[in-house]
Amino acid sequence: MPFLGSKPGGGGERRERLIPRRQLGADGLDLGRGERSHRPGRWLRVSPGLLGRANIYARSVAGVTPRASVTYFQAQRALANSGKRLLTNAEWQSAVAGSPDGASCNVSSGSVQSTGANAACISTDGANDMVGNLWEWVGDWLPVSTGCPSWGAFSNDDMCLSGASATATAPGALLRGGAFGSGLGAGPFAVSGDAQPSASNADVGFRGAR
Repeated sequence: MPFLGSKPGGGGERRERLIPRRQLGADGLDLGRGERSHRPGRWLRVSPGLLGRANIYARSVAGVTPRASVTYFQAQRALANSGKRLLTNAEWQSAVAGSPDGASCNVSSGSVQSTGANAACISTDGANDMVGNLWEWVGDWLPVSTGCPSWGAFSNDDMCLSGASATATAPGALLRGGAFGSGLGAGPFAVSGDAQPSASNADVGFRGAR
């Protein structure tokens, strides 16, 4: 999950265990100075001038508190500068396979924890914290969702992909996995489309792939 980092290739960089071939890792962000202000409320809108900054980078560091409050655009830019990209929704779903659905992950602590702090919260392919800790942006967009009808008998994970808004002025971007306060709603099938890509929140981060 996210970490405040420097340009890739700097001395002393440590990376999480990555999935073979796709090299999936939770990534961090250096947003530079003066860009960490927050306002009350679920979503913080970030001015367009911050969305395309060239001097932000992403890297994965085990044992470091993930970076949150990152927009889709900031995550995308930081990953591109680091030779990575956001996972697609389909890639994320494949990578999460084998992750536990419950207390083995950070789903109810009320705060973000460092990457790998929950040793049992790992997928079959070795990706940490894909369930809980922070919601994760994936690459897919869709109309902004307005409802969370659930998966029904299939799963108790959050499923917020209903009631597409007819009045929203921007599309939605998918979030996956749940966060530190999602409780039973976090899990390998947790998905939400209620966030516009220009918004950020304290329980949202990102993950990159090569």
